[in-house]
Amino acid sequence: MKGTLILSGLLATAVSAHMQLSKPYPIRSPLNKDGKGEKDYSYTNPLSSSGSDYPCKGYANDEFEAVATWQPGSSQEMTLEGSAVHDGGSCQLSLTYDKGKTFKVIESIEGDCPIAKKYQFDIPSDAPSGDALFAWTWFNKVGNREMYMNCAMITIGGSSNRNANVHSEDREVKHAPKLDGKPTHKGPNKNANGQTKNAKSSFDSLPDLFVANVNQAGKCVTIEGQAVHFPNPGPKLIGKADGPGYKCADDHVPFLKNSSKSEHKPDTTSTTNKSEKKPATTKAMSKVAQAFGNAPVPAAAPAPVDTHVLSTEASVNNHFSDYVGQWSCHSGDIICAPNGLSFALCTNGKPIFMGSVAAGTICRWGVITARH
Repeated sequence: MKGTLILSGLLATAVSAHMQLSKPYPIRSPLNKDGKGEKDYSYTNPLSSSGSDYPCKGYANDEFEAVATWQPGSSQEMTLEGSAVHDGGSCQLSLTYDKGKTFKVIESIEGDCPIAKKYQFDIPSDAPSGDALFAWTWFNKVGNREMYMNCAMITIGGSSNRNANVHSEDREVKHAPKLDGKPTHKGPNKNANGQTKNAKSSFDSLPDLFVANVNQAGKCVTIEGQAVHFPNPGPKLIGKADGPGYKCADDHVPFLKNSSKSEHKPDTTSTTNKSEKKPATTKAMSKVAQAFGNAPVPAAAPAPVDTHVLSTEASVNNHFSDYVGQWSCHSGDIICAPNGLSFALCTNGKPIFMGSVAAGTICRWGVITARH
């Protein structure tokens, strides 16, 4: 009995070690107490390297049961649960209307994903109405070369449309106004149909999902210690990996082709509001002050530093300050930049960029300590 309890504890630890999508609930999620059917209690596991459970852990064809309804053009929130973030990595958010045959990327996050547990994202205004799968995919930076993929069943547009569950290239407008054989002063609204087709065409022009480490087309694998720089990040990109972070045996696959219609630029949300926010609370600031106070003061003059290195570090810090303010966090938390040389402090649920750490210190895993 004692051995059984120990084994159960180890299994529980293993399950909590990785990450999983917790909002919206993915298919067969053990977190969804109201979900019907089987539960997958190994949901934090990555996909099989053989590709046997790609996509969606093999659940893309389950009976459709929407866990949320999203409107085109709306802003949504994704929540992740778990502890082992493997030094971050890169993530993509995508939608499919054909049970996983074609995923269209709506947002990419390069580096530091999934270090934050909450992410805001937008549903494209031209996203077709119907039953869809929302997918969160993650390529970890450190550890085994893996691909994590959780998929949630979502109704787009307010009402379920089963006819939307076909290949994206086959979706067409089928409901034109009916005529009863008598002349009318108003004919079919060809302009409206044309606008719908244009919207469908616009959504279908979004890039395909990047796939690696699961024995699929291109035979792509990610590189240990590097965050993936997605070749086609979609309409919105947060962060920027030095990249590429992957290599492929065959470059002739859709997700590796460059898209000339999309503007792939890092998200550069204005930082004006950040400077207008009130300073961090005394309690939170004391946490940082204590970390700085414990750092040893160098006795000797510092050695000359390569100006190129300083320039690179400044660039990383400036970029971190641009995107960290979009995250959600717990007040008092310290959020470290990828290079550990700058940080943000969480105040009222939002990170405030604080600048560089003190000389001789480094920021890692939410703690500022002496650099060894």
